[in-house]
Amino acid sequence: AGGQAAAGAEFSRTTARSMLQVARQRIVAQHGSTVERTDANGQIRLAPDPEITGLMIAHESGFRWLHANELHQDIQVELSPWAAISGELTDETGAPLPGIKLNLQWHPQTPGTFAGSILPMEASVITDHAGQFKFEDVPPTQLTITEIVEVSMPPHRGWSYRPLGQILAEPGQTAAAD
Repeated sequence: AGGQAAAGAEFSRTTARSMLQVARQRIVAQHGSTVERTDANGQIRLAPDPEITGLMIAHESGFRWLHANELHQDIQVELSPWAAISGELTDETGAPLPGIKLNLQWHPQTPGTFAGSILPMEASVITDHAGQFKFEDVPPTQLTITEIVEVSMPPHRGWSYRPLGQILAEPGQTAAAD
């Protein structure tokens, strides 16, 4: 965190069964996953565990995901500043698409991480009257922008995700989605 210890940062060990989300500079655990905090010195103590595929760290100052092969004793980790993504959603004629609910998903590319699953971001946005949108405080990594599509099969209702495109969110910058 800018060379300073990130006391109270959230972290979670990732395994092939991890169910985690990232939302508003926080890690949200689901389905038995756990989130812990660094100590007052910003330190993490991990017991050896062959099931760990990585370590996710989130703090108001930044984010970092480390693969298991990067984890070793006395490692110092620098967090990357959060990123943002903005853009305008239009149809094939260039007309703005207002009122469309969008979400971000992360598909870790490292074999064995999250069992190849997606990591949805908890926050979603709705395009404004001009089709514009902005995601704040997203992990600096390759992300997929998806449309959340309501699926209705009476008496049940649900939703599906329709991928709209990939974007690289750079640390501390706002990426422009096409």
